[in-house]
Amino acid sequence: MRWSACPGPWSTCPPWRGEVEKLDVVYGNIRWLDHLVREVGLERGHYELIVDAEVFGVGEWVFSSYFRPGVDPRRTSFYDLVRDSEHVDAYCATFRAAPAFIDELARGLVASDADVLGLTTTFDQNIASFALAHRVKELRPDVVTILGGANCDGVQGTAVHRARTEFDYVIRGGEAEHSIAPLIAHIAECRSGDGQTDDGLLRTVPGLCWRSDVDGATVSNPIGRRPSP
Repeated sequence: MRWSACPGPWSTCPPWRGEVEKLDVVYGNIRWLDHLVREVGLERGHYELIVDAEVFGVGEWVFSSYFRPGVDPRRTSFYDLVRDSEHVDAYCATFRAAPAFIDELARGLVASDADVLGLTTTFDQNIASFALAHRVKELRPDVVTILGGANCDGVQGTAVHRARTEFDYVIRGGEAEHSIAPLIAHIAECRSGDGQTDDGLLRTVPGLCWRSDVDGATVSNPIGRRPSP
C-alpha cells in the first residue's frame, strides 16, 4: 500500500509460510514516503496530508499519473479540487513523482525473482496497486499477481478483476485467511508441474476471482465464512 500513516512497518503474520520457500514483506508506504523526501524534497507532513485526505480522492489522482505519462497535473480535471490549497505545489510534485517511484519499486520486486506478488488496497490505494501490478507484469509477465483488501469486498472485487487484467487473482471478502493458503499452494504446484491442470481447486477457494481457461471470463467464487473480528 502506498498511502498509510507511517509510525513504522506493520503487517499480520501470513498464514501460508509453510507453502513457500521465501516470503518478503514490502512496506510500500514507507518506501513511497522515503522517495518523496529523498528524491522530491518534500516533507513527511506533505505525505500525511494525503493520508488524512485533506482533499478526498487525492491519493488516487496522484498515482493516476502512471497511466498518463507526461501529463501536467494542472491540466487534469482533478486539479480544480486542489488548486486553492496552500499545498497545491506539493500535490503536483507527488503527482509527477509517482511514475518513477512505481518503476523503481517494480524493478526491485522483479529483481527479487518473486514468483507471486500480493497487493492490498484500502481507501486511496486502488490506483497505486493497479499501477504497480501493471508495471511488474510489463517487466515480467510470468509473475502471478493477487489483489485483496477492503476495496475488494463483495462486488467491488469482481469488478476490479474484470476491469484490471494485470491481476491474475482477486480475493473478495476483506481479509483472506481462508483463501490465500490454498491459492498459494495451487500456484506452487502449478509452477512445479505437479498441480491440477483444470479449475477444480480454484473453484473451492473462498471469495476468489479467477479467469476461466475456456473464455477468459471472470469467475467469482462465493465468499464463504468471514474471519472472526
